[in-house]
Amino acid sequence: MKSFFKELSIFEYLLLFISPIVIITVGIVFKSDALTICSSAIGVVGVFLLSKGKILGQFLAIIVAVLYSIVSFYQGFYGEVIIYVALIIPMSIWGIIEWAKHKNRVSKSVKINSISYKEWIVVSCFAALIFVGFYFLLKALNTNELIVSTISVLSSIFGEYLLARRSKYGFVSYILNDIILIVLWAIPVFQGNLMVLAMLMNPIVNLFNDIYGVVNWTRLQKSQKRMQNQTEESK
Repeated sequence: MKSFFKELSIFEYLLLFISPIVIITVGIVFKSDALTICSSAIGVVGVFLLSKGKILGQFLAIIVAVLYSIVSFYQGFYGEVIIYVALIIPMSIWGIIEWAKHKNRVSKSVKINSISYKEWIVVSCFAALIFVGFYFLLKALNTNELIVSTISVLSSIFGEYLLARRSKYGFVSYILNDIILIVLWAIPVFQGNLMVLAMLMNPIVNLFNDIYGVVNWTRLQKSQKRMQNQTEESK
């Protein structure tokens, strides 16, 4: 842990510490329940760790998935509940296994992977089927904000899969998901339910973390390729 904190820049310190402080403060001021505050605060820390390529972020993702599912259930966002319980949690477990197998010994971060065109095509086809299937499922469950919830489901699945596969484009998908969740949680806030304001702050903060994730993973990928080339040349 000491080496981890030593390598952080001032900007990264701000992302790591200011983000949960803002969410906790907003939650307390607007009297959010403890579950909402914990889910949001742990969530932004987890996303930051993922952006740094640290496997601990995957463990926190499981905790957040459980808490977030409970909060979403009480808000009537059944799509969020189904996606997190049935897919995000199992995929996070898979992500832990994959990241543990592909860990850079020097940086202690995950080895960045490149997705083949064939895999992109297969995943895109599955995504289209999932979108249609979840749309009708959520419609049958009378899910609030049906279209927004369905798109959120799709972007969550896409993002989690790509992160488990160690692709930086997982953060691109989660950027889209952040924007969708901002819309999703802004609706009850504008309707007067300020107690879920902490849940709205979560995707707003994560948007910055995910953008940073794309930047940092691109940098990590270049660094790892450079080290790999040097190793091959030395042989």
